[in-house]
Amino acid sequence: DLPSYSESQMARLDYGWSAVEAVQEGALKYIHLPKAELYDLDQDPRESRNLFESQKGTAARLHRLLEKIKDENKDPEAEASAVQEMDKETEEKLRGLGYMAGGGPSKPKAGGPDPKDVIHLLRVMHRAQDMTTKKKFVEAARLFQQVLQANPTNSAARNGLAQAQTQAGDIPGAEKTLRKLQQEDPGNPDGYLGLARLYLGHKGDSAAAAREVEAAMAVAPKNPEVWVMKGILESKTGKEAQAMDSLRKARELGSRSVPMYEALVGLYLKGDNVQEASEAVEEALRENADSEGPHFLAGLIWEKNGKLDRAAEAYEKALEIEEDHTGSLQNLGNVRFKQDRLPEAVELLLRAMKLEPKNPAILYDLGTVYLNAGELQGAVAALKRSLALRKGDPRTHDNLALAYSRLGSGEEAFSHYKTLSGLEAAAKSL
Repeated sequence: DLPSYSESQMARLDYGWSAVEAVQEGALKYIHLPKAELYDLDQDPRESRNLFESQKGTAARLHRLLEKIKDENKDPEAEASAVQEMDKETEEKLRGLGYMAGGGPSKPKAGGPDPKDVIHLLRVMHRAQDMTTKKKFVEAARLFQQVLQANPTNSAARNGLAQAQTQAGDIPGAEKTLRKLQQEDPGNPDGYLGLARLYLGHKGDSAAAAREVEAAMAVAPKNPEVWVMKGILESKTGKEAQAMDSLRKARELGSRSVPMYEALVGLYLKGDNVQEASEAVEEALRENADSEGPHFLAGLIWEKNGKLDRAAEAYEKALEIEEDHTGSLQNLGNVRFKQDRLPEAVELLLRAMKLEPKNPAILYDLGTVYLNAGELQGAVAALKRSLALRKGDPRTHDNLALAYSRLGSGEEAFSHYKTLSGLEAAAKSL
């Protein structure tokens, strides 16, 4: 029989461990690892007795056979796209963006640890991921740090640590962790994408986010999630046409991620392309039915079409999957407001505000519901907080003027009406 070759790159790509390569010739099976293995499958089909030490000559011959098979079956295209030492052009792009200032990229680690020696860390990884799912982010971070102490090159653990730190509110810690990931694995886009999300979502720094996206694009121009992040950033900075192109490119490259659909549907709805938005939502529901995101998007479509009961059902479904989904809480609160179910609206918006206390849109919505419910002091408090976070918003000034007027505070009401008139006059002059 002809010899057979097999390999698994998962341990290398996911955890920074050694890849597993094997060749079988007849009953003999050689596995190339830092601690190599040799088995006689006729005598030992369960591979429980490693013959490497007693048959090193046979192992050496099979190792040469393994390398020969690899050389004869190289795929130049796959070789070019594989994770290898960074090419000069990419290195120079990163250097031009301010990375690698200390004298070049870190070199890829040769081999990595033998999976046999670190497989126990998978159990810790799984526990950390479980803690993340249960929103026990501090405990998740501790477990990811435990993995990294034993296996510092584990990119998946470092990325998981950064996500746990972000969710726990440790933004400086997450930033430091992602910088470390960039240093250790400069060809991995996860470090750049993680920082882009952090800068955009938690610091509101679109310029810093753009720099990270550009770096991610330099190292992984065919990674669909890089294009997703590029599209999200462009959408957030008012570049709708470029954002649409980027998101379509992500889709073409195979992205079916919820953030891609969220950004795409948002752009369609902004342009009143309800039909295209509906089609994208249907696809999102097929691809990600167990995620809250597509149900939230379905709620947006139903609400846009004036089907409030169907919108409420969709938002409730999203909240069944993720009870702390802020967008669904906020939008369901607004639907209940439109249905004149004000106590429910207040309860939902208070839950949303507890999750995002500095979100001016949630505070505005809450203040508006309080205003219509006659809870004028609550309306003023929420609307003032909203205005402090979103200065110069004409709708907030309008509602504050109305709330103060109903409270009999004419001076404060006049002040907000005066500001509102100035804002409207300035808008007309543009």
